[in-house]
This record gives sequence, C-alpha cells and structure tokens, in this order.
Amino acid sequence: MSTIRNIECKCPFCSKEFVETIQGSYTTFGLCLDSMPHGAAIVPNPIARCPECGFTEGNFFKEEDDKLLKEYLKEKKVNLNEPPYYSLAKEYEFLNKEDTLIAETYLKAFWESLNNYGYKDYDEKCIETLQKLAIDRMDKIKHTNHKYLKFQFIKLDLIRRLGEFDKGLSLIDEIKSIDILGLANLDDYSNEAKNDLKPSKSVIQEEINESSKYYQEKLNELLKIQEELIKNKDKDIHTLKKDLGETLFSHDGRGMFFL
Repeated sequence: MSTIRNIECKCPFCSKEFVETIQGSYTTFGLCLDSMPHGAAIVPNPIARCPECGFTEGNFFKEEDDKLLKEYLKEKKVNLNEPPYYSLAKEYEFLNKEDTLIAETYLKAFWESLNNYGYKDYDEKCIETLQKLAIDRMDKIKHTNHKYLKFQFIKLDLIRRLGEFDKGLSLIDEIKSIDILGLANLDDYSNEAKNDLKPSKSVIQEEINESSKYYQEKLNELLKIQEELIKNKDKDIHTLKKDLGETLFSHDGRGMFFL
C-alpha cells in the first residue's frame, strides 16, 4: 500500500510557493528486468517541480551549481507536460553530472511516462523517446565504471522492449565477454564496503573472488531469460524472481557489490 500527502514547497530560485504531492510509505514486491520496482507504489518516487520557473528538485546538486542553474532556468522554456524526471535529467546534463546519474534519471523518466500512459500527454511516442534517451546515455558509460555492468543489463531490456532483437543478441554476446573480476576495483571495495575492522587486501580479494563466482551464475541466469524472450520476439515488461532481483539490482545496497 502506498500513502501520499501534499507538502508546501518554496522554490529556491524564483520563490514561488506551491503544493506538491509526495509519497510516504509504500510496498514493492520485486523488480522488473530493467530494475524498476513493482508493487503498491508510485514508481518512481514523485519529485517536486516549480510550476513557475520549472526547477526540479534532485538529490545531487551542490552549492556551486546554483549560479549555473539560475542561468539555465532563466533561458529554459517551462513545459509542465514533461515528466519531472526528464526535467531533472536535463538539469543534470546542463551541469555535466556523471553519466550514470543522468542515465538513471532518464530511466526514471521512462518509468514515469510508462506508468502514466495516456495521462499528461505521455503517449507511445513520448515513452519511446525517453526509452531511447536512457539507452543513449547508458552508451556513454565507460567500461571502467563500477556501475557499467548494471547498466548493460538494463540497456539490454530496453533494447529488447523496443523490438531491436538482433541488437539485443549482440549485446548479450558483449556482456558474456565481460570479466566480472576486472570490474571489481579493489581499492573502491576496500573503502566502501568495509568498516573499522580494515581486513587485509588479500582477504578482501578472496571475498571478491568468491562473490564473483556466485554473481556470474546469477548473471548467466538473467541472460538466459533475456535470450528466451528475444527468441520469442517478446517486447513486454517482465518481472524477476524476487531472489534474483534482489541479488542483482537491489536498490538498498544488498545487490551486486559493483552495482
């Protein structure tokens, strides 16, 4: 069950006061093949957007972004029919934020339009455009990025759902050639995943090796699912088994160590 409530907001750029709807508690039952949560929830979580200047609130703005954002909003033509996450993605692009952040925001704009089909002018053309924008930004993510593999799997699902099956099979071959161990940056893993105990790098490396074998099995399972869907020319949305979804794409930090 999802609970929603209205909150009073004030735009930090134009001082416009407005009321926005946000989501409180909610329940999800699992994930789709593109990592979208499904269940009794608004997906993605609603975000605030100023109806006057169009500023869309995000979690990754810094104080030094304010001046640039003021210039951007001054020149931007406000279109309140745009999905708010699309507006946010454009702000992140203008500020030259990380490719993974922009890709994820376009992905959420795609989910937003998909879940509001027929509402606010979110038609099939809008949905497909956002789908392609997410794919294009995922293409820019370098293979050295620790989230690279995650976005390859998400991109694969978006490509399949566009009906580009040959392209999907080619991407599967590329994914199969990826060295999981090579994606695990030992220094990053040591800094991010460990606490005050500070085990030796050899201990951490052994843990990475064992984890990689386990996750390789899960990745192969996911690839088989996509191969079967492509074989059947299936363009529909599909959900993952709960344990597989949590293992690979969990949004609470319990997923793959390099995602």
